[in-house]
Amino acid sequence: GGTHAAERSNRMLFKCACIMVERPSPPHRCLAWTTLAFLALSQAAGAEELGRFQLDGRTIVIDSDGTWTYADDRAPAGSAEGCQVLAVPPIRFCLPEGEWEPAELGGEFAFGFASKSHELHLGIIAEDTFFAFDTMPDLIRENAGAAAADDDAARVDGETAGADEVLSISGERWGIVRFKLDLDGVPFRFETYFAAVEGEGTAQFVFWAPEDIFPTTAESRRRVVQTFDRVE
Repeated sequence: GGTHAAERSNRMLFKCACIMVERPSPPHRCLAWTTLAFLALSQAAGAEELGRFQLDGRTIVIDSDGTWTYADDRAPAGSAEGCQVLAVPPIRFCLPEGEWEPAELGGEFAFGFASKSHELHLGIIAEDTFFAFDTMPDLIRENAGAAAADDDAARVDGETAGADEVLSISGERWGIVRFKLDLDGVPFRFETYFAAVEGEGTAQFVFWAPEDIFPTTAESRRRVVQTFDRVE
């Protein structure tokens, strides 16, 4: 049933750790996680404040996970509300008040969140390595497919070429990759928003939920996505 599928997805987590891209040296580079631990238990995020400094009249807070935020945007400790900025690439995102809580996803995730009203999760991955925009969809799908191939109870659907959709958010080009991953007959839907900023890096915002619930989460996802903004 669903519980067994969730347990299996946790065992698969480390099989799906990264997109492996062949390079002369080192031979492989880990880009990102796209297959996650579904229905993860939510708990307080572990980043700690390292220090503060002033810039253009505003206070900037530096955290131990390599991210920074403006102090006046910062939510109370242990909260998933307010706005935060990825260290690389510098993309700002905000979570609507009262809708999300921190979730410890571990690994390559700079941030992890769980919806308070749905079985919906959001994992955010940031890399300082730049990958061409047009190569990202295939890399994301290849990683999901490799994870499924390692487990005879998993199957990935959604093998279209390129991004499923390309859109502009706050003047920045974003791609969307959508696919389904079946675990022991229980289908989960993924929707990954990605940006590739030349000279700065790549970012992925990965939403996922059980397939029967996923359509009902559209507004929750939209309310996060519409806040995406590159910080100059």
